[in-house]
Amino acid sequence: MVLDRYLLRMAAPRVAAVLALGVLVATGADVAEQGARVTADAGGWALAASFYALRVPLVAVEILPLACLVGAAWTLAALRARGELDALRTAGAGLARLARPFALLGAIAAAGVSVTSEIVVPRAERRASSIARSIVGLPAPERADAAIAGDVVTFGDGTAFRLRRGMIPERLAERRTPPRLPLLRPEAAPRAELAAAITALGRAGHETAYERTILVARPALAGACLLAPLVGLLVGFRLARFALPAALAASVAWAALCVFFAALGGAGAIPPVAAAWAPHALVLLISLGAQAMGRPCRRKTMKSVT
Repeated sequence: MVLDRYLLRMAAPRVAAVLALGVLVATGADVAEQGARVTADAGGWALAASFYALRVPLVAVEILPLACLVGAAWTLAALRARGELDALRTAGAGLARLARPFALLGAIAAAGVSVTSEIVVPRAERRASSIARSIVGLPAPERADAAIAGDVVTFGDGTAFRLRRGMIPERLAERRTPPRLPLLRPEAAPRAELAAAITALGRAGHETAYERTILVARPALAGACLLAPLVGLLVGFRLARFALPAALAASVAWAALCVFFAALGGAGAIPPVAAAWAPHALVLLISLGAQAMGRPCRRKTMKSVT
């Protein structure tokens, strides 16, 4: 228990630091892309800053698994730099023993993602959407003719806006007539609300592959939080000297896999379940393969030494 608490105290601030940096980079990219226009339309930085601040929960939820991976590997690198990792190995604390506190860290992160996605993100998104509507003159969602399909909201007078992810809505020229649904993007909607939207869209004859992929991705994201610290532990344990750059490379590759499979699922090329879980399953298989390959090498080295 003492070792578990010690490792958790080391890992938690590192995960928080990586998460904060990731949110800062993602938000900075949005600001760099459209910050000047948003500030001009909003009449100053105060309203624009509120808009971007309300986007933080959604960005943090999506980045947290990768932050757990990098934070866990960073913790192992710090242990090695202090000479503590070698001491733990000498004392018989192998990979299995070190996995317990990191599994607990993943469980805490998964619970946080689940609660934040269902409670915090929808509330923040509604407030952010209200600010965005006031900036571009988008009518209020309480209007009876307000409807949304995918990322496009349409009103009875034919005006349409594309709700670009993390950005101010963009006015569209074409008219669409989707069924009436809550004005909230699929990524930010509660599961029950999103499931009802999928049902309504399906009954109206609209394609729902994108929305169904987002719905299944919610539990998959929690599963990724469970897996990520253990992957970071494996990276740090096997590649202690290069743990941090290896973890950063692994997180980038993992994120690319998620984007790739999400695009396939959103286009209807593969089932939503496969799109949501395939990248995490691939990372798990690669990690298990790396662990299996590392064992014979260790035995061979020990035999040559004796």
